[in-house]
Amino acid sequence: MKIAILNCDEVDSDLVKKYGEYGDMFVTTLSARKEGLKFTQFDALHRQLPDDKEDFDGYIITGSRHNSYDNDPWIVELMQWVREADNLEKHVAGICFGHQLIARALGAEVKKSEKGWGLGSTTVQVQHRPDWLNKVPAQLKLWVSHQDQVQNCPPNCQVIASSDFCPVFMLAKQSHIFTVQGHPEFVESYTEVLLEKRQPFLTAAQYNKAKQSLNTEVDSSVVLDWILAMFAQSAPNARQN
Repeated sequence: MKIAILNCDEVDSDLVKKYGEYGDMFVTTLSARKEGLKFTQFDALHRQLPDDKEDFDGYIITGSRHNSYDNDPWIVELMQWVREADNLEKHVAGICFGHQLIARALGAEVKKSEKGWGLGSTTVQVQHRPDWLNKVPAQLKLWVSHQDQVQNCPPNCQVIASSDFCPVFMLAKQSHIFTVQGHPEFVESYTEVLLEKRQPFLTAAQYNKAKQSLNTEVDSSVVLDWILAMFAQSAPNARQN
């Protein structure tokens, strides 16, 4: 299975040696779920995107510290790429910023949430079963680090999971687009590092709540398997690997 990763940010230099870049986190976590995966990484932040000549079974748009509702050239170009991929029914997964950017490209509003930061772990209720899955749990726990949120479901899409804090937490469009506000590629220690970096912007209550939420077991493997299941529909070579 051939997977393209569209990197939308760079990990802080003091953390790269231990955790890698965001694309590297996906290489590590997805490879642990399935053997024989082949990855190509693109620097979307600097306007490097897959072209029509490149054939992948799936595409992942990563998280980012940037705002998906901005109109920087690389963001506008990435949204156009998403629309073209949607028209061709390419299998695309979006994570955090990627979730928000895809939703915006397909017609949703994205903005900074009045509820503030979502940090640590969160629990969401599963509302619908995506077409490419046989069964899903009633709820999921995932690592999160965001203050922007998708405000409404884009046309022709479906909310897959939600919570009171983040009603549009997970989206799908037919069987070729799947997005999630959480971070299935993160490990607990990296989530904790991000929380510590955000501490100056949090109240004591917010920080303590997020800190306590780290002491939990998350369902990252479930969501990673969902992404791979969607990609496995794509091409004959995906089904052979």
